[in-house]
Amino acid sequence: MSYFPVIKIALLTNKIPHYRRPVFEALHNDPSISLRIFLSQRNGGSVSAGRAALPIRHARTINLPWTTKHTSVDTRQQEYLAIPLLQHFELASFKPDLIISGEFGLRSLSAWFTARLLRVPFALWSEETNAAARDKGGLRLMARRFMIPRSTAFLALGRPASDYLQSWGIPTSKIYVGAQAVDNEFWMEESGKSDRARIRQEMGLTGTTFVAVGRLVALKGFDLLLNAWAALPKNLQERHTLLIIGEGNERVRLETQAARLRIARVIFAGHKSLAELAGMYAAADVLVFPSLVDVWGMVVNEAMACGVPVLASRYAGASQELIDGTGAGELIDPLDVEAFSKALERWCSADLSSMHTRARAVIEGCNFNVTVNAIRRLIHDLTNM
Repeated sequence: MSYFPVIKIALLTNKIPHYRRPVFEALHNDPSISLRIFLSQRNGGSVSAGRAALPIRHARTINLPWTTKHTSVDTRQQEYLAIPLLQHFELASFKPDLIISGEFGLRSLSAWFTARLLRVPFALWSEETNAAARDKGGLRLMARRFMIPRSTAFLALGRPASDYLQSWGIPTSKIYVGAQAVDNEFWMEESGKSDRARIRQEMGLTGTTFVAVGRLVALKGFDLLLNAWAALPKNLQERHTLLIIGEGNERVRLETQAARLRIARVIFAGHKSLAELAGMYAAADVLVFPSLVDVWGMVVNEAMACGVPVLASRYAGASQELIDGTGAGELIDPLDVEAFSKALERWCSADLSSMHTRARAVIEGCNFNVTVNAIRRLIHDLTNM
């Protein structure tokens, strides 16, 4: 009887959104891996079923509200700064063979020191892109200057994340590239069984329907989308539809803006469940993604899995990998409202039939297995050094 030692992996992150759960479950179900996930946030963002099915420990952490000023696009981002309290002792008691930490902040800095003391390899899990990082300086930049050259290896989610690490001089041999993925099969199946004609009739969707999905907050660029829509000729506004799905602290201001601009055919649909959202994608013709700051943008994946092409902000990681040059959409600069509006005008009368097929073909290669396999290769290489 052959014996294969089980490798103990400590994975540090803030939460487990539904689109990460399948990756963690695949690792947890691998008999050669003993996984322990250390979360820094107790509430918000983590799927409830995932908490029960995964080996989770809530690391004792202070999460301080933190505002990042993105001066290049004149907006701000509300985040949390995780300050670990007993993380070192929690990690040391687990005695991992490898530590993987998902950020460039204090949590990862503390984990790096623990890895040094335990004499085990340390890998940084990074989603950062050059576009999203361009306004980050001060202590954040200092932490990156310290950690990046000293990390054993890196898990980059998406090609833009790999490009960012390479901009720091990291060789590709140290970068394991995963995918920013959603459950493609779920979106394909749910949208496929939706009654497009019924949904369009019930919601009053006419002409080419442009759907925009996300949190209604400043950095998502919905105000710029409204300005671009308002710049369309009035006959196009009246013939086609702008559908905005989501909630957030900017909703009242956006509705007021739409009324002030006397925009025709704009619908604020509020929050939708995932199944309902799949129906909305099926009823729409184009996803508009005007975000000013986004390391990725999962709604792009969702829409493409539903066969919807995308007008996507050049500032988002998803746009750079899934849209630019793929035939599944077009890049836009949401800050250039005139050019943005011209793109909307072109797409009002564009033949989108080939793009629907192309969107699904492109997204099929962006799936959970890409990330699972990248992590397995990382684990194998770093624990057999």
